[in-house]
Amino acid sequence: MLPVPLSYSSILCPSSLVRNRASFRSRTQIAANYWGKKLAFMPHDVFDHLPPLLKELVLSGNQLRSFNWGRLYLLAWLELLDLGSNLLTTVPRMLSNCTQTLRFNLTRNQISKLTKDFLRDVTSLQYLDLSYTNLKNIQASSFLDSAFKHLWELWLSGNHFLCTCNARWFMWWNNQTTVYIPHLFTDVTCTSPKAHLGHCVVMVDLHSCELDYLGIGLYTFSTLITFLLLNLILKTGLHSRWRSGRVAA
Repeated sequence: MLPVPLSYSSILCPSSLVRNRASFRSRTQIAANYWGKKLAFMPHDVFDHLPPLLKELVLSGNQLRSFNWGRLYLLAWLELLDLGSNLLTTVPRMLSNCTQTLRFNLTRNQISKLTKDFLRDVTSLQYLDLSYTNLKNIQASSFLDSAFKHLWELWLSGNHFLCTCNARWFMWWNNQTTVYIPHLFTDVTCTSPKAHLGHCVVMVDLHSCELDYLGIGLYTFSTLITFLLLNLILKTGLHSRWRSGRVAA
């Protein structure tokens, strides 16, 4: 979990930003802190009034249910975006289209899934916190290998991961990645099915999934063969009866 920075050049609020647009643009302020302000929303044009050289934007500890991802490009120098402890349910469709921030904190929100292209074309991200966000599974398309060239720390603790065969890619990825995942063996655990409840994601036996799929394949194949044989037998029987009938006539 990202620590809240201890000092900022000033503490801002959206209303003051709107009233003092000119004065803020003239400053060389590099950090803005909205932490714990009980914000339920942000004005649509708030990013137009933030200092253009802003490097740190802290919005954690609020009540935000949505976020205007499409306006983040206005903060071209942003290095830290902290949205932890809010009520967000979605992430940007494609993070690289919004920001090239180095540190991104989404801990303790209500995000049950990531978008298909979440980390596509991301080249600068170093720290990502997705802990305690109600994630159930992560697809391969959301975690492209190219996004992890610079990422050195990824938080996934406290989520509700489904350790079924449909999630085998994510379980395999956890075993293969070189990215540092804090508390991987203690807090990145399965909540379903019951057989794996509380087990570490990386300890789930993927071989059992391969056996399951092999069993399904064999069952399907044997069912198909049985159907073809029965069909052949029925056709042969009908043909024999037809010929017997003609001979008798």
